[in-house]
Amino acid sequence: MIWTYLFKIRRLFKSKTRILSGSLHYFRVPKEYWRDRLEKLKGAGLNTVQTYIGWNLHEPREGDFIFEDELDVSEFLKIAKDVGLYVIMRPGPYICAEWEWGGFPAWLLTKENMIVRQTKSEAYLAAVQNWFTVLFSQLRDHQWSRGGPIISIQVENEYASYNKDSEYLPWVKNLLTDVGKCFLLKIINETNFFLKGAHLLPDTFLTANFQSVGNAFEVLDKLQPNRPKMVTEFWAGWFDHWGQQGHSLLSPTTFNKTMREILNAGSSVNQYMFHGGTSFGWMAGSNWLSKKQRGTSDTTSYDYDAPLSESGDLTEKWNVTREIIKEFFPKYINDSYVFRQSLPLSFMTDIWDFVHDNEKLLHELEYEQPSASKVSSMEYFKGQFSSPYGYALYQSQVNCNGENKMTISNLHSALSPNMTRVTIFVDKFNISTVNLIDDIIPDEIKFDCRSGEQKTVSFLAENAGRVNFARLDGNFAGLTDTPKFSSYFPLSHNWTQISLPLDELQLRMATTKATTLLVNETQSDFDFPRDTYIDFGKSGCGKGVVFVNGKNLGRYWSTVGPQQTLYLPGPWLKLGENEIIIFEEEQIGEKLVFSSVPRWN
Repeated sequence: MIWTYLFKIRRLFKSKTRILSGSLHYFRVPKEYWRDRLEKLKGAGLNTVQTYIGWNLHEPREGDFIFEDELDVSEFLKIAKDVGLYVIMRPGPYICAEWEWGGFPAWLLTKENMIVRQTKSEAYLAAVQNWFTVLFSQLRDHQWSRGGPIISIQVENEYASYNKDSEYLPWVKNLLTDVGKCFLLKIINETNFFLKGAHLLPDTFLTANFQSVGNAFEVLDKLQPNRPKMVTEFWAGWFDHWGQQGHSLLSPTTFNKTMREILNAGSSVNQYMFHGGTSFGWMAGSNWLSKKQRGTSDTTSYDYDAPLSESGDLTEKWNVTREIIKEFFPKYINDSYVFRQSLPLSFMTDIWDFVHDNEKLLHELEYEQPSASKVSSMEYFKGQFSSPYGYALYQSQVNCNGENKMTISNLHSALSPNMTRVTIFVDKFNISTVNLIDDIIPDEIKFDCRSGEQKTVSFLAENAGRVNFARLDGNFAGLTDTPKFSSYFPLSHNWTQISLPLDELQLRMATTKATTLLVNETQSDFDFPRDTYIDFGKSGCGKGVVFVNGKNLGRYWSTVGPQQTLYLPGPWLKLGENEIIIFEEEQIGEKLVFSSVPRWN
């Protein structure tokens, strides 16, 4: 029962002390830095680390499971234990986390009648059960009852904000017990706004999420009287999305005040985030704006204005945390800790260069193109290069028949309200871009088209992050319906559809332009070069994605902001020559500018 678990937790900490935790997502941090970041968490006085599990990373294709390199969660847990930290595990299957589709793998979308987070979808339940069976074969022996660091498992994630099936959370809890063999304290966490609608289950413990205390503790006391209190997410800052004004901040003064309120209330606490890190690659998600009925894409940086910066540097909030813990729980402070500090550390391809290279590769490799009569979303592309991430190019030939203008319509139907950004070209000239940050999708777009001419119309669609909160079903990316053209006859229904995932295979085989970065260093606290940032705003670049030695650093969008730099971890560099490939959508810069610090506008 719940009291048995709580009694064991009390014994675990050997006194009246509490869980003092910080969130750090292993998949947002280079593996070489795991120990460094965990040592800094411990050095701030915290005794526990909290992490999500990203299902879409570990099972990118159905039945193909990955637990290596940055996804070696077992190694992460071993390091946490070695550092002297306990672990709160948040396996989902839904995690939100401003992560692509809240952690769900995109292949779920291809299942018939797929509905996530509900028991009426048998395909969904089967996929989750299979995933948890594999996942907990990795986690089972790391539980505290077996000598490991995991002291608690979360049941799903903030379900009261979704709350569409009263049988769903009990099903997840039973699955954790049966498949995961989780005989631990199970946490059900909710945001302050939805706390009263939370599901109370046997042998579970209800916790709260907030940035300011409000009446959260009063609500918790009413819902579960005489039980210890915990804040699973005290939001130490906030995330950014493209197009907002400035970097999201929470002042150290306010941070200090709220941390003290939480501890004075006798509550345990987890700082979300203690170290945000980076949503590398295509993994930044988006949030649903219900009033505008569209998504808004999150930035690559997940700095979160946290106690540790995106590159792992100590911030003022780290000092505040340490001072508070030293005051409330002095035994957790080890003044002998010495920390490694991140240390400071001057070409580009456009869409048509890359498509040209890609077309040559398609002749060499098996590629199964979707139906030529209508367009398909990215999830239904097949073949060696197909991917539900990155970009997709849709092309059709248009015969002009006497009008001076050609009209493209049906865009409201063709463009998913989820996070798809589309650039429209006519004969490789950009005539329009439907931006993620625009409030409306145009009814139609016109371009010059004189009688007798034939035009190639191209739609470059970007999956800029499936919605990770609130609107979770139907998160298709790319074109979801066929655009229509006025006054012409096919050629018209002959669509070419090409997947451009820009993955490691495609980059390695293409003859894309690249530049070489020379790194010559003799002094570093690590066995590799120092961290740096690429400043795309000062480089004169617009919007795109960058790869260093085959690693996808993520998206930049300096013309919109607020993020102007991309974090380049030192472990991904090597002494000597380093290959940099930049895929630019808007404008090509003259030089690449590096910086020792991040920058927002």
